[in-house]
Formats: sequence, structure tokens, C-alpha cells
Amino acid sequence: MATAEEVRASLAERLVGPLPDSVATLRVTALALTEKGRYFTAEFSVDAPDGRWRVVLDSDRGDMNVFNGTPDAHLVDALATSFRIRLAEWWHTKGAERAAARQGRRID
Repeated sequence: MATAEEVRASLAERLVGPLPDSVATLRVTALALTEKGRYFTAEFSVDAPDGRWRVVLDSDRGDMNVFNGTPDAHLVDALATSFRIRLAEWWHTKGAERAAARQGRRID
């Protein structure tokens, strides 16, 4: 079984840095994972056009497969893509949707 640190390292390779598929210029500067039983939480530090943010996204139940054995590269790629999409959605909807607004907290 993979540890949270192993999964975090695999995801960080794919997520830390600029998000190339984002319309806005978002840059992930740090990633932390917290395993919570049947799901995990990913906490991103994000530099955005209007400042620095801490964004917390919960995994889906199926995402826990990344903890089974050694993380498979295709599974980690898919999970990283999912998080990139969700970060872009958060950015574009945080001003209009309460759920999205609760996921992020401005830190500067």
C-alpha cells in the first residue's frame, strides 16, 4: 500500500508549477495530502492573478485506488488531470458558487 507521502510525491510531479490547461494563469506552489479513511484531501497553495490562495479539494471515493500498491502512472496521471480541472473550475466559479468559495481561502 502506498503512503500519503508517496502519492503526494507522484501527484506533485504532475501538479506543482503552472497549470497549462487553465485559462487563467494559475501556479501550484505546494501540495499536501491528508488520508482520511476512505478518501483523502488535497491542499494546494496556488498563486493566482489576484493573490495567493489555499485550495482544499476532497478526493472521490474511487480516487483511493491510487493508494493500492505502487501508484500506477496512468492512474496518477488521471488523478492529476482531475485535480487540474477542479482547480480551474474552482477559480472560475469561486465568485458565484458557495461550495466553490468554501474550497479556497485567500492567504495574502
